[in-house]
Formats: sequence, C-alpha cells, structure tokens
Amino acid sequence: MIINYLFEHSCKCPDKTAFIVLEDGEKMERRISYSELASRVETLALHLTYKQLEEKRVLLIYQDIVEFLIPFLACQYSGVIPVPVPYGKGNKQISRLVNIMDDAQVNAILCVDASIADLRGSLGEFPGFQKMEFIPSDLMQSLDGEAKIKNTSAEAIAFIQYTSGSTGKPKGVVITRKNLIHNQQLIKDTFGCDENSVIFSWLPFHHDMGLIGNILHTIYVGCICVVMSPFHFIQRPQRWLEGISQYQITHSGGPNFSYDMCLDKVSPDELKKLDR
Repeated sequence: MIINYLFEHSCKCPDKTAFIVLEDGEKMERRISYSELASRVETLALHLTYKQLEEKRVLLIYQDIVEFLIPFLACQYSGVIPVPVPYGKGNKQISRLVNIMDDAQVNAILCVDASIADLRGSLGEFPGFQKMEFIPSDLMQSLDGEAKIKNTSAEAIAFIQYTSGSTGKPKGVVITRKNLIHNQQLIKDTFGCDENSVIFSWLPFHHDMGLIGNILHTIYVGCICVVMSPFHFIQRPQRWLEGISQYQITHSGGPNFSYDMCLDKVSPDELKKLDR
C-alpha cells in the first residue's frame, strides 16, 4: 500500500521535506515534511473512519496539491475510495462532474471549506446533489483515538481515475492497490528515482502522469518533489526550466506541447541564465 511508504519515510527521516510548493510559480515557497504530512493524513483518516465511509466513493475536488494529497492518502489509510477530479468551472466542467458523481456513485465530497459555497452554487440545481455531504478536510482537528489502516488487501481499490470526457462521457478506470504499487516499481526501474532524487512537476495532480508519475512516486521512493501549478507554467513556460535549474532537479517531464512551448517562448538570453 502506498500509505505504508509514507509512514516508513516519516519514521526514517521525519524532518525531510517531502514537497516544496511554488505558490507563485517562482520564489514563494511552502514546504511540508514527511512527518507533518503523515500526521495530517492520520488525523483526517480518523475523521473518515468515524464517518463510516470505508469502501464508499468520495469525490476529491481541490486546487492545491497539498490539500489534495492529504485526503487522497487519508482515503488509502481509512479504506475510502477517492475519485480525483479537477476543480472546474463553466457548464462543460460542471456537467463532467455531475456525470462522474453519477457514474461513480459518490457518497460525499472532500474539499477545502472555502470551496463549499462555490460548489454548492454550481451544482445545487442538479438532482440528488442537495443530499451530498461535504467534508472540509482543512478544518479537521486532532481527535482522541487511533486510526487503523483499513482493508489491506492488494486487490482493494486504491482510487478511480476518470478520463477527460473530451470525446464523450468521462469513463472511470479502477486502479487497485496492487496495480498502483506495481506501476510505481516499474517507474522506479525505468527512471531510477531514489531517496536522493528531486522531482519537479507542474502537471495536474488529478491526472495519471502528475499523480502517479510524480506525486505518488515521491511518496514511494521518499524523495523531494517541487510542484507548481499548471497555470503558472502556461503563463510563463520558463518557470519550469528555472525551477529545474534552481532546485537541481534530477527528474521532470511533460507532454510534447510543453517542450514546444519552451522552444517557442523561451529566448536565448533567458536560456543563458540557466544552470545547464
């Protein structure tokens, strides 16, 4: 289970930085250590256990990587099945969310407290939505008690990944815990990441490349991951290259269009400033 790797690293190197979030895409850093991440995951997992959501599906709607990762891992801990989706606006994105909620038979929505009013306003007119429970993961305080890892079967569902829905209704792919760990080992064998690696990711964390290849792979190997919003990359592609240079990144990647954007928009003078 991926959650076991988190707690293994939090015991082995509690003060080590797990994630560095570039909040402005450049210099404004927010860091979270392995021990802090594990503690927040355990706290939320206990709340989810008390809500009796084991083996039920919950929608994860977040804009911030850390605020997303904590409930995602807490779901792994408590046996809840997370369904990651983008925080979208507009009729097309809202329609996509509704289709996913219906197809996945979602029982609750995990998000930050500040998002609840906006989501209620966007989704409130759809049938059945009024009864949907919202769980503000950022407001959960420590509780008395001890959460125990639920359903440790390798065949248990780790999460459900949905397609973009650009050519039809979004389709869900069930990823088991066995699938996830096997894939992580293949990624490690292919790219050679270890605890000394430093990953850089601007990819959406609800999609497989950003989530499995970067975010969860960081947890798997116990390295450091520097993350930036995809919007900051689109606004100024050289931020990606500058981040690779500044943080001495060992592993990073993206789809073809991102390399084309760098070729088109990064000038030779800007390239001279990078550590190549």
